[in-house]
Amino acid sequence: MKVLESSIVRMMVTALILIGMHIPVAQAEMLGTEAFLAEQQVTARGRVEAVLMQQEVAQQLMALGVDEGEAMLRMAALSDQELEQLATKMEALPAGGNIVNTAVLIFLVLLATDIMGYTDVFPFVKETIN
Repeated sequence: MKVLESSIVRMMVTALILIGMHIPVAQAEMLGTEAFLAEQQVTARGRVEAVLMQQEVAQQLMALGVDEGEAMLRMAALSDQELEQLATKMEALPAGGNIVNTAVLIFLVLLATDIMGYTDVFPFVKETIN
């Protein structure tokens, strides 16, 4: 019985030691103003660049006569403040700017009101008899 108890104790101690080894340690340090601002600039630049890389935006820029490389060069020339303002304005724009998404939303709203009996827009929606 003592052999069983001692082997269980050994296994428990080993398990606790192994569990303790896998716990990640948090590294906290002071963050200077320059490092914080540099990180914010990289974040804002990444957001603007992601929007410029979208196919719809690239097509619109081409239609306006601005090529993608020139747009990237212009973005690189922006000051930190201008870049942050641009990123903030882009986030404030409505997300549903796509005409297809808007059309689908309108269709679904009209279909729902037709099914509930408030409108009679679609002939394929059958009325239920009360």
